Amino acid sequence: MRRLDSYENTQSSSNDLPFGMFKDESSAGNNDGTEIVSAHMQDLYYSLYQILQLAGVTPNGNLENGNTQKQFLSALSNIAPLLYNSTTTYNKNAITLQLINNEINVYKSLVVGNQNPLSTTTAWVLLAKITSAGVFGNMKLDSPTITGTPTAPTAEDGTSNTQIATTEFVKKAFSNFLKITTGKNTNGATIYPPEGYTMANLVAFIPAISDIYYSGDVDKNDHSHCNYTIGESYITLSVYTSEQRAAAYANWIAIWIKI
Repeated sequence: MRRLDSYENTQSSSNDLPFGMFKDESSAGNNDGTEIVSAHMQDLYYSLYQILQLAGVTPNGNLENGNTQKQFLSALSNIAPLLYNSTTTYNKNAITLQLINNEINVYKSLVVGNQNPLSTTTAWVLLAKITSAGVFGNMKLDSPTITGTPTAPTAEDGTSNTQIATTEFVKKAFSNFLKITTGKNTNGATIYPPEGYTMANLVAFIPAISDIYYSGDVDKNDHSHCNYTIGESYITLSVYTSEQRAAAYANWIAIWIKI
């Protein structure tokens, strides 16, 4: 493009206007202002035509009116992502932006001469969402390959839907689903369910004698036992030997599962 200060009766370049500027007449009839000549208009219009050419658009012969006739804006939207406008016509593969509060949605046109609203899934595809938390791609892509260490929001405990489950959610869900408790007790011990569980969640209880302290002669008349009973609120463990100088002990393991 030619510099403005290369034409007659123009103002010289300055720091604010490095290519010069047009100048008005000092008063009507003095003819000391910048004349509009064909070179001016040709330079200007062919600069605009280049935008249309770059977008693959041919001038349609209609005047631009800023309302329904927006061929230049439509051409510009085909070569650069602009905010979506319902009166703009988009070509296939054109990119447009939708601003919702602090979120930017990036859409791609799927059809030629697209004047459809962004909600028309046959005409537009959502490529990405840009938020203060980052850029999120369209998860509807067929079998996308994700690299690095992707993260996702951790669902609330008990969530059961199609939301992505993080490793933290799985770990918490498993720990809340299965609980194994153990202990070592002597005769008459009372064992309660762990926090968050009831006796209905007990699926197995296994005791075994661990420590016996004999006293006197041990013969066929002596015996040892390790028994338990399951009540409504707790388990009672009993361990005993007939020849003992101190209380016997039993190890036990209980398995609780939430069904």
